[in-house]
Amino acid sequence: AHRVLEPQEVAAFRILAVRGEVPVTGHLYLPGGDETPRLHTDDGERLRLPGFRPPGGDRDRWHGAAVWVLGEREADRLNVSSHGLIRPGPDAPERRTDGERPSPRGD
Repeated sequence: AHRVLEPQEVAAFRILAVRGEVPVTGHLYLPGGDETPRLHTDDGERLRLPGFRPPGGDRDRWHGAAVWVLGEREADRLNVSSHGLIRPGPDAPERRTDGERPSPRGD
């Protein structure tokens, strides 16, 4: 017999490892133009992510998203080798509560 559990509210969590490596977690910031994407880490750092592009070009899903990132760290930059989505950004269609799709320009 299966037991149905009540939903739980989680205030915080930590990812211990991904493929044997400790990831950096935080929120992704995707500025416009030629600016380098940044990770605002859960530890309060601001890391540049040179060369990072959102998968499928889906800016709405990735801008402001909670993510984990693996890569080689050099001062204030992280050269991304792998990454994953923890929670989509606030403009992702699945997070919108008004039922409307956001502008592709990011308005």
